[in-house]
Amino acid sequence: MSKTNAHLLPCLLTLAGALTGSAEDAEPVDSSQLTRLSIEELAAVKVVTVSRRPEGNLETAGSIHVVTAEDIRRTGSTTIPDALRTAPGVQASRIDADEWALAIRGFASRLSRSVLVMMDGRSLWTPLFAGVFWDAQDTFLEDVEQIEVSRGPGGAVFGANALNGVINVTTRNARDTHGGLVTLGGGSADLGAGARWGGQLGTGLHYRVFGKYAVRDGTTPTTAAGYDDQYDLGLGGFRLDWERGVRDSFTVLGDLYDGSSPQPTTVATFTPPYSKLVQGDAAFRGRSVVGRWKRSLANRGELSAQAYYDRTTRHESYYGEKRDTFDLDLQHHFAWGSRQDLVWGANYRRSNGAFEGGPSVRLEPAKRADEIAGLFANDELRLADNRLRVTLGSKLEWNDYSGWNVQPSGRLAWVLSRHTFWGSATRAVRTSSRVERDIVLYSSLSATQPLFARINGTPDFKPESVVALEAGYMLRLPRVILTASVFRNAYDDLAANQPGAPELEPGVGAVVPVRITNGAGGSADGAELKVVYAPFKSWRLQGSYSHLVLGLDGPAGAGFKANSPRDQFWLTSYLTPLEKLDLDLVFRAIGPIPGHGMPGFANLDARLAFRPRPSVELSAAGANLFRVHTPEFGGGFAVDRSGRLQATIRF
Repeated sequence: MSKTNAHLLPCLLTLAGALTGSAEDAEPVDSSQLTRLSIEELAAVKVVTVSRRPEGNLETAGSIHVVTAEDIRRTGSTTIPDALRTAPGVQASRIDADEWALAIRGFASRLSRSVLVMMDGRSLWTPLFAGVFWDAQDTFLEDVEQIEVSRGPGGAVFGANALNGVINVTTRNARDTHGGLVTLGGGSADLGAGARWGGQLGTGLHYRVFGKYAVRDGTTPTTAAGYDDQYDLGLGGFRLDWERGVRDSFTVLGDLYDGSSPQPTTVATFTPPYSKLVQGDAAFRGRSVVGRWKRSLANRGELSAQAYYDRTTRHESYYGEKRDTFDLDLQHHFAWGSRQDLVWGANYRRSNGAFEGGPSVRLEPAKRADEIAGLFANDELRLADNRLRVTLGSKLEWNDYSGWNVQPSGRLAWVLSRHTFWGSATRAVRTSSRVERDIVLYSSLSATQPLFARINGTPDFKPESVVALEAGYMLRLPRVILTASVFRNAYDDLAANQPGAPELEPGVGAVVPVRITNGAGGSADGAELKVVYAPFKSWRLQGSYSHLVLGLDGPAGAGFKANSPRDQFWLTSYLTPLEKLDLDLVFRAIGPIPGHGMPGFANLDARLAFRPRPSVELSAAGANLFRVHTPEFGGGFAVDRSGRLQATIRF
């Protein structure tokens, strides 16, 4: 954190006191976010990531974890990856101020290449690197309703890129966010402010607008080449929800963001000294708008249509890219009698990218349009008085790289009054990225000689694929929720690097060619356990344990194998000893990450929140309290011990 931001803390305290006084007569229009969820309410939370229709999260034939609005607030999360940390089976290792290695069941990297991430129905996946740029993904967290984490392939309903799981961020309906909200927080690792206002424009028409700005650091260089890693991001947006009669609803939402962070990079040059350090900031901007229509039909049916447009611009120190994406999704849900539910639909996406490189890095061709289209169907049959649920589904999807792909799924659930037993068999694929097919990248191998490695993509690169077998159990008691699952994933055609014989390249020098090919395969085996226990109405505990064994083949497979810890343990405690007071703890014990030389570690976060009035919450939080600096994933940075103060006012 910069000294300038540290000096702003007295201002923060002064402003928090002023806001507390100004809200003396206010009542919290938006008080639902402060609700303490009971075991019954947690069990009743609806999810859509397994079947694309709402169903109880404890009745699904899949591994589901829901991060609620209460979880986000009480863990002190300030980013989406931070909020995902406590989900079983999820690895969220912080790399530096703005980058995360986030993965579900292995394959951790900066880009979350095996996970489909969506926000309010919009995919955050980029065809450039086949992943997610987490530094550019943010929203007004106070308006997030929940984040679903579906562990296991989701290709049968969501299509390509849901290889290991799906993360679905859902924000609240505008009718639930009337009034104003202002939040201001900061400390030794970050400084941020945000505001939102919502209301009603007419019969059934509700709106909200919001804006936020954050500066983050909280990391310390671990090498002599380290640098100040301060990152900033500004974000604004709106949402309109219109209920027209009892059958039709319309939603329009949009946002825009602008951010930057330092990104010094060493690039190859074809003249002495054959490599140079390029200083500069990574600058990223985005604009998006989403439109959605839903119509309720008879017999629990629903017809929906969604379209969105997304424009992103990214310039790092050695490349730049502009991308425009249009997506259309149609879905029909209807019931056959009392025992059968069918969801089917179609989608089309076109993403136009224009790449700007240099002599040592380029894409050939520099401009390309990527297209994906598909049809899916997911049918659930209920037998034995609705206790036995059999679900069969598949998605038939075409992309302009590899043609048609089939992603089938079969799920079985036995639901009793307090117990659910389930099993599934699924297949999913990940589409090729521009880098894997079109990259030409030179890397210097000598500081004194013209010797380079040249990485080339493969035009016929095939989609990576996985076949997954899972089984699970869920138990619901008056004070306890227990979920457990075991899985085995078998992978094929994973990306690998294939070196060739050295050659001379005119105008360059000696070159070792390295081609990106399909090569590595292997397996991932694991078990996950989560227990939620509420000994009292004012106290809730949640513990989770994840065990992962990767058996991936080849050099590339070995790299992915070494990027994830074998064991992770999390324990959260939400205690409200007084109506106006919260005391929250988050403990974690993470195993070693051998690929980056990261030892295992244990750490603790703590948060104390006080509500002098129903409309005001003041909180103080400390993160990484056990250690001054904690390397989590390598990359030349360690995460600092930090403190944070925050004031939130509703009016």
